[in-house]
Amino acid sequence: MESMSEDGYTLAHISHLHDLHLADVPAGAPPPLCHACGLHCTRSAYQCAPCRYALHPTCARVRRTVRHPAHPEHPLSLRLATPYQSGIYTCDACRTGGHEFVLHCQHCQFDLHLPCAALPAEVVASRAHPHRHPLRLAYDNPHRGKPQGVVVVCTVCTQGIVPEQWLYGCERCDGFAAHVGCAVPDAQIKHVYPRIDMQRVRAEQDASQTAALLQQYQQMSALISAQSSMFASNAASMLGVTMEGLKLGARMADDNLAINFNKSGTWDQIRKREEYYRQRKNSYL
Repeated sequence: MESMSEDGYTLAHISHLHDLHLADVPAGAPPPLCHACGLHCTRSAYQCAPCRYALHPTCARVRRTVRHPAHPEHPLSLRLATPYQSGIYTCDACRTGGHEFVLHCQHCQFDLHLPCAALPAEVVASRAHPHRHPLRLAYDNPHRGKPQGVVVVCTVCTQGIVPEQWLYGCERCDGFAAHVGCAVPDAQIKHVYPRIDMQRVRAEQDASQTAALLQQYQQMSALISAQSSMFASNAASMLGVTMEGLKLGARMADDNLAINFNKSGTWDQIRKREEYYRQRKNSYL
């Protein structure tokens, strides 16, 4: 914002060459698009009719330098275009991209959409919280960085909250959490704070658990099959060795019996017996 008339209806803004004039948006007329945030102006807007240029009143009144409680370390500078070469920045409040005006910290690469920066730090919403306790905007979502699949459930609508986004909480009621749109129903930016379908999340979790159990069953079946095959192979090998040993033992027993008791036997046994007696005879000479 550069300068405004005393009555607040005429504005000279750094983003446009001509003066902007505050006017209500006629009912039924197509709402003009705000050049600062990219959202439609549904109620009133500062406009340059010949250029079809428009700004939300809240966007138009943002100063060039802002101190915001979400980033107390440094002041945020109003940039009319993204400071990054990619042409897109990511808002640290809603985690969605943008290419319009941005409040930017050049030291920390911290960025905020103008409507996100304009969210009230504290609200008292009877519909959202019947205890009438003040709801405070959590700039650092306590659930941020949780493992994938962990979803925070909004106490108001019972749908999921994206863990990476800002939310409203109650310091006096443990576990209370609310979407931006549930705590501030008329927030311009509420559509970028979506509600996660918890039925779908639970169905996906059940399907994932079923798939994991099936995979474990298949792995166990394969392991049991491999162990059974190994056992059968070892048993067959051991049985083969045992049978060969029994056969060899039987042959040795027959040979010893034929030799020791001078019984008739096979030609091989007779030869071994004669060789045995010959060696015995020579040992006495």
